[in-house]
Amino acid sequence: MDKLCHFQTGSNHIVMGIINRWVALRHKGVKVEMVWVRAHAGIQGNSTVDWLAKKATQLGEPLEVKIPYSDVIGTYKQKAIANWQKIYLSGEHGKFYKSVNSTVGRKPWFASRATDKKTCSTICRLRTGDGLCKKYLFRIGVENSANCPTCGVEESLEHLIMECSRYRSTRCIFFNKLSTEKGKNAVQARKKLTDVYGEGVLTVRQCQNWFAKFRSGNFDVEDAPRSGRPVEADKDAIKALVDANRRITTREIGERTHPGSFGTSAGPPATTTS
Repeated sequence: MDKLCHFQTGSNHIVMGIINRWVALRHKGVKVEMVWVRAHAGIQGNSTVDWLAKKATQLGEPLEVKIPYSDVIGTYKQKAIANWQKIYLSGEHGKFYKSVNSTVGRKPWFASRATDKKTCSTICRLRTGDGLCKKYLFRIGVENSANCPTCGVEESLEHLIMECSRYRSTRCIFFNKLSTEKGKNAVQARKKLTDVYGEGVLTVRQCQNWFAKFRSGNFDVEDAPRSGRPVEADKDAIKALVDANRRITTREIGERTHPGSFGTSAGPPATTTS
């Protein structure tokens, strides 16, 4: 009924055929009234039509009928999105971005947001990891090392924002503003962060704990020291080992810097530095 009331010339040949017949009957003086009938409601005439239509699919002769574009475009779009999703997830590139956006969509993430171009560009760089950090610049051949000159570890955007001691004071200002902004709570602040870094980067509980720390004047987001025997790490020695062998494992680093500390018992597989 909606198609009949808001038809466009040439949009659907079936709808146009119905309208042409309706007009022809009116010219002959036949009064035609179109009424929407609820399906599967026990209405005798409608139930009979449904039964005859089903019988026609089983016993009737096949007809070559042109399918309207509007009836198939939705199916094609769904299949295209499904194929795109498979290609997107099977690709080797953009693993970090996939951890943020695991599904493809018909519109970009910023389509429904009132975001200026500069902000949009900044968020896109944060999502892809292609910002002006040592890790990215080293990958494109601009820098000779991917390590942070202050901390001695790989300088990713996440490291710069969340960990690097060089920006501790700036980070404190940022988190203080985030936690004291009027009307904002931990859940809303977490949403801002996960919109950029993805759902798995921060839990609600962790963000709530941060808020409690920030409001008490503690802006350190690093883990507090744990109980047990402390292990002092020589950052220069670790850096030298990693620079000499980019595929060295964390267990091998531990055994070389602290001989005998790891014992000989079997444990979980060691991770490899990248």
